[in-house]
Amino acid sequence: MKQIKAGTTGLNPEGLIAKSEYVEGRMTGNLNFATPNPTIATLTAAREALVTAVANAKSRAIADIAVRNTLALELRTLLVNLARYVNNVAGSDVDKAVSSGFEPAKRPEPSTHLDPPAQLEARISDSKGA
Repeated sequence: MKQIKAGTTGLNPEGLIAKSEYVEGRMTGNLNFATPNPTIATLTAAREALVTAVANAKSRAIADIAVRNTLALELRTLLVNLARYVNNVAGSDVDKAVSSGFEPAKRPEPSTHLDPPAQLEARISDSKGA
């Protein structure tokens, strides 16, 4: 069962960098996740490469923007894979999963009581089948 989500959807490269820094900080030395896959060192290296690429892309050179986009996709993939690892290791322990720095996944909630329709009326029609 999914306890946490990667939460990378819709994040721009700067948002991915911030998310990665936060998760790295929470995962470093976290005894709940002794052998993360991917490793924190891999995540840190990808984040640092993206920081450099974001700075270079400010030149608006097409090649620099392409490199930034490629590195952003790589960091996003690493974060998603790390979130999957956390879900696998944490099992059903939500507190353990949340200690990783990822946010909890939204749980489906049962629908609440629905009120009956207001001002419902029925009429006879001359149209066949109506």
